[in-house]
Amino acid sequence: MRASSQNFSIILSTNPNQVAQHNNAPVQINPMDFLARRTGVFGMTRTGKSNTVKTTVASVATVAKKANVHVGQLIFDIKGEYANANGKDDGSSLAEALGADVIRYRGLEKVGFRDLRDNFYKSLTAGLFTLQSLLESDPANTAADAQQLIKLELNEPEQAKFEDQQRYQAAKKRYDKKVALYKAILFRSGLQPSRDDDNVRFEIGQVVYKQMHGTRLSDCTDCTNDPSRVAHAQQVFGDPSNGMTLEDAVELFKEIRSANKERELKNSQGKPWLDDIERGLLNIVFGQSDGGVNLRVTRVLGPAVKAWHSPSGSDNVPRDVYQELVNGKVVIVDLSVGTESTRKSKSEAIAKYLLGRALDSMANEQEPPIIMLYVEEAHNLIGKDNDLDTTWPRLAKEGAAMNIGMVYCTQEPSSVHPNILANTENFFVTHLNNEHEVKTIGAYYDFLDFKDLIKNAQDVGFSRIKTLSSNFVVPTQILRFTPADVKKIYDAANPTDGQRAAG
Repeated sequence: MRASSQNFSIILSTNPNQVAQHNNAPVQINPMDFLARRTGVFGMTRTGKSNTVKTTVASVATVAKKANVHVGQLIFDIKGEYANANGKDDGSSLAEALGADVIRYRGLEKVGFRDLRDNFYKSLTAGLFTLQSLLESDPANTAADAQQLIKLELNEPEQAKFEDQQRYQAAKKRYDKKVALYKAILFRSGLQPSRDDDNVRFEIGQVVYKQMHGTRLSDCTDCTNDPSRVAHAQQVFGDPSNGMTLEDAVELFKEIRSANKERELKNSQGKPWLDDIERGLLNIVFGQSDGGVNLRVTRVLGPAVKAWHSPSGSDNVPRDVYQELVNGKVVIVDLSVGTESTRKSKSEAIAKYLLGRALDSMANEQEPPIIMLYVEEAHNLIGKDNDLDTTWPRLAKEGAAMNIGMVYCTQEPSSVHPNILANTENFFVTHLNNEHEVKTIGAYYDFLDFKDLIKNAQDVGFSRIKTLSSNFVVPTQILRFTPADVKKIYDAANPTDGQRAAG
């Protein structure tokens, strides 16, 4: 993106009280000042911080479109003011202004939004981690069978890590069996599967079928040899290797559990077909231990997990978000609904995935994609007490080297980690009424000269701005975000060669 030819005017007027009486003096900002840089937006509530962010997002998107460059923008929308229409923006939203290039996520189902929640039937490892965390926090779930669920791992075997095909196939069969048992627990806990997810597939060997026939079924007239008994057992109990519904799988597991209690099922090597974890999972499915003690796991997990699961959810939301950013989309994560724990964990997971992929690109000597992050209530994520080695501080501190720019907003600049504040290149400062906060800002560039103005001027959108390529702080009135005008400008923007390039 060539800064010299792609400056954009997002700001007007140096006197907020006399805009109407005088000709506007446009102030242009170099778009390169934002990319792979830190930008702090500071000010009290209702002084224009969100308007500044919306205008910046729209301007960066427009310039990137004109310059034929993919710039992904990710907004963590705590109040839902970017993803949804509100009275401040002429009844329209940032999403409506930028059209199909905006992807929205939400923790509840809503038309026009993707589901932020995981589909536990698809997102096995992430869903299991959530489930295990909830189970561990419940002091009543101390039974041995509940502990087996906490020990469960659902990492699919990688063929390249096995010495031969036979060992890999054996590991894959054990994995498929555990996945089926885990999904049966979800089903019995009341988690609704989608139509595509209402199916499990695993293998029961002929030796096990023969034993089940001997313990659960009476002899039939045609069962004169082992193959016929196996075939009869498959006909009666079903063959999950061909796939079966979760409801049918639960019935099959009931027969397996009963047969195993009568006489332990053995595999072709004479070893127990069900290991300790699998027996524990079976007991959880049916709510009773081997000794007849009632288990409450599914009754507890059902209500607790429903807030985290959605049948319309993805198997990997962070991966999906990242791919949209690579494609140059504006992704808005609406965190205004859903449980607090869900919002916090999902935003952390997305940020962590983003950091991981950027680090992988650097390690492989590849150019990371250009991405902009927008974070509200930043003092909660990059505060002075936060460990600089954790996800959010690392993104703020090291993002520039990975093509990640961050725009962070807060009413309390003094609460931002001093290391990050000291390395912030761009400042947008609206009204602050606290002497301590004003002094914090006054320590940077020549903001001390504007100390009284920052504290006394309360005009909405009136900001003191210092950007990387600017030599001085400039008092400026930010343009009001008007979606209809933004849409016209954005729709009219065309790549110079008529085709978008990869970022």
